[in-house]
Amino acid sequence: MSNITVTNVNGRDVDAGQAKAWGSFMQWYQADMNPPEYPSDGSIGDTLNVSSIMDIGTGHISCSLTNVMVNGKYSANCTTHISGASLGGYGPQYSDMASVFDKTTTSFECSNCYANGYVRDGFFSGFTIHGDLA
Repeated sequence: MSNITVTNVNGRDVDAGQAKAWGSFMQWYQADMNPPEYPSDGSIGDTLNVSSIMDIGTGHISCSLTNVMVNGKYSANCTTHISGASLGGYGPQYSDMASVFDKTTTSFECSNCYANGYVRDGFFSGFTIHGDLA
C-alpha cells in the first residue's frame, strides 16, 4: 500500500511542524573573522520566506516576511554569536537575541544583548519562525 503526503500547496508549506521562515544575517563585520559568504555589515545569508532584513540600530534588526502569518502570535526565536577574538581573546562568547518584539503578520524585530543588558551588534545572527501562514 502507498501513501501520498502533501507538504506544499501553491508554494505554501502545510506541515504545522516546520519553520515558516528562517534566515541568517551578519550585523557586525570584522575582516579577519567573517566567512566569505558574509563579506560586509548587513550581509544576508540563506533565508526562507524573508523579503528583507534591516539593521535598524545597535543590536537591533527588523525582518520582513514574504508570505504573511495568520496573526502575530507565532513563535519567533533569534540567536546570535559574538566572537571571542573581538572581546579580548577570551574565546567564543555567545549571546541570545532574547528580545523578539513588534511581531505583526508581516514582520518582527530582534534585539541582541548580553546577560548584563548591554546592547551590541551580533557577529552572526539567525532566526526561525513557527506558526501558521495566512
